Amino acid sequence: MSGKVKEVFDQLITEGWTVNEYSRRLESSSGIDLFLAVIDKKPVLWFPVSDEEKNILLKLSPRNGFEIRFEITSAKTIRCFIYPREKENFDLFFPFIENLLEVAAYGTKEEAKSRLIARIRRWAAFFEKCPRGILDRQSEIGLWGELYLILIFLQKEAYGIVDCWKGPDASTKDFVFGQLAVEVKTTIRSDTNRIHISDENQLDDTGFENLILCNLIISEDNVDGYSLPDLVEHVRSMIHEDEARTVLLNEQLKKIGYEDAYADLYEHSYSLYNMFYYKVDSDFPRIIPSDLRNGVKSVSYCIEISLCQYALMDYSEAEDLICAGVVNE
Repeated sequence: MSGKVKEVFDQLITEGWTVNEYSRRLESSSGIDLFLAVIDKKPVLWFPVSDEEKNILLKLSPRNGFEIRFEITSAKTIRCFIYPREKENFDLFFPFIENLLEVAAYGTKEEAKSRLIARIRRWAAFFEKCPRGILDRQSEIGLWGELYLILIFLQKEAYGIVDCWKGPDASTKDFVFGQLAVEVKTTIRSDTNRIHISDENQLDDTGFENLILCNLIISEDNVDGYSLPDLVEHVRSMIHEDEARTVLLNEQLKKIGYEDAYADLYEHSYSLYNMFYYKVDSDFPRIIPSDLRNGVKSVSYCIEISLCQYALMDYSEAEDLICAGVVNE
């Protein structure tokens, strides 16, 4: 998708190589005034804004991905310029601009401008979380595991699993099924004896009748494995006829920091090597808030999983509990 925008910028460079600023107005059904430009050999998107719109955009102050500048013309028109940051690869900028053009291409001028500004705000939040355009490796693996678990239950026709996915909402548990919670931990095969727990709340079963720790062990597999974008599309295909759940899934993906525009940047593929369910109770090796002395917060630790075999659950027992929870949601 971003290739089209890059082609236009390349044409602008060729056509306007003797001047410092060269612009082209884009035609759209919304009639909004949008210009692609090359300024000092940098790709730029610019458009006129009102004082109110300028003040909204000024509050963003994006630190990654792009920067915003304003210029007041001799006719007192305010122009907003969207630049790539010097330290960023231009390849991140083109899909970003392509997406802005898409949301501003339809509706009335007012509607298109409103969507455009809202999308710029969303991209600012995205780049704050993912300066390189993609999740870091640990977050990528974690999301891969959560989506794989969703896929397992979609294949059992437990479609409500999507509604129960709470990890992107900064919940202390990845999945909540009424009185059952499931925390998912995904580890690479080369490091299978320890599970990293990020904070003291993750294995706290307060308020739940049951808490299950699901450990997915995966192998890097660039032949038969799924990349993160592959897995996203597979999950989407399983619920494509359910518009509400498709919208919910996409919203959750955006919250966690996944953007389709940068799918091609994910280079690793994985396959499931093994999977275990553990029942977490008072005997399970863990640290929970009630264990901490006053003033101690944000504790992270590792569990030696070889010492947790007593808590290992039968697959059918664990998955029956989860399916029952999905049905009840």
